[in-house]
Amino acid sequence: MGLALLKMGRAEGIFIRSKLKGETSTALAEDGSDGRIRVDVTKFPELTNTRVGRFEGDNWLDPRNRNYNPSAIPKTPRFTELENPSPNSNIGRPKQLPFPGDGEYGTNIAGGNQVEFTSAYQKVDPTITLFENNDVLYAPTLMGPDYSRLESVAAYYRIGTTTYRQWMVFEHSTSTPGQGSWVFNTPMDSSFTSRYVSAANEVITKVVKFSGPAWNVYLYDLIDSEWDQLLDSNSSGSSTYQAGWDWWEQYNLANLWPNLPQLKSRYLLVQVSGTPYFVTSTYGSKRDQGSINYPKNHVSDFYEWYVGPGP
Repeated sequence: MGLALLKMGRAEGIFIRSKLKGETSTALAEDGSDGRIRVDVTKFPELTNTRVGRFEGDNWLDPRNRNYNPSAIPKTPRFTELENPSPNSNIGRPKQLPFPGDGEYGTNIAGGNQVEFTSAYQKVDPTITLFENNDVLYAPTLMGPDYSRLESVAAYYRIGTTTYRQWMVFEHSTSTPGQGSWVFNTPMDSSFTSRYVSAANEVITKVVKFSGPAWNVYLYDLIDSEWDQLLDSNSSGSSTYQAGWDWWEQYNLANLWPNLPQLKSRYLLVQVSGTPYFVTSTYGSKRDQGSINYPKNHVSDFYEWYVGPGP
């Protein structure tokens, strides 16, 4: 489908569907002479909205939070094995949550294009239940290109008999690939879903690059019609990753593949020189790194993909 889209003329355009607050509208994206698919921002109101607010929710890693718990998400290196259970317990806990950055399926976002921000509509399901202790699913994730420090993550993981469902932000190391720390996490509870999840069960998230460079992650607030900044202060510096990504990523699920709903990412775009473009072959490529026991497909190359039961 991607090649066909790129061959279309400007006058023909491409019609896509946009859902915001449950409303459906027709969005026109034009195919320019250089082959890039430019987004019609008038059909995506969040793209032209410059209002910024503070995150409305329960960030457990914020010291000002009454539920502050710095040990809730350990900040030690990526685990490679499970801890042995204690003599009085039959539960082997992971040494910590694995750090994101090794996805099985989705879209790679090319670096070197001076991207100002990356955004996507990402489907979530706060009812997901994983089968086994230590199962981890990050899907979808969003990491900006050009050495972004921050990765936005819809996270599902099971410890003992409990499946946790959270929106999280990971800060990548400035020097060592695969290292870093979790700097934000909040439960995807009713307070979260009522404010940030649309009738299409999608969260709109973006990773923004500022001068310095510095970085921050935002969620679109459907109640206040503004972008809520997740970190109180920007993350400065550069990671070791020139490319970004929009991925489905799992750890340990292959032991016993759980029943999962469809998770997807769509309208993946990058803004360059003040103009947003969908991530086609100009700005990205397909990632398919291994066997997943679920249907998977790129509906549009490469700005819409899903894993799970097809549409």
